[in-house]
Amino acid sequence: MPLWPTMLCWFRSCSKGCLFKFYACSAIDALVHATESYVSPKSNPYTRLYCRAAIEIIIDVFQGIAANGPEYRFERLGGYADGK
Repeated sequence: MPLWPTMLCWFRSCSKGCLFKFYACSAIDALVHATESYVSPKSNPYTRLYCRAAIEIIIDVFQGIAANGPEYRFERLGGYADGK
């Protein structure tokens, strides 16, 4: 079974209405999954590339939130995949 999803769909409109604690929990969950996939024995150069990028983005956003407050996450929504 591959380590990557067959589809990703992220709706910005749902993110804007999400309470910060749910956003934070979801982002931490995504960070854990990216880390697990990165260190998995089944990982390959492609999964490590995408996982590393995800880890860097998530940590960068967390650092921005720490410096600028919870509303900072809305400034970074344009960098995520977007479904319509």
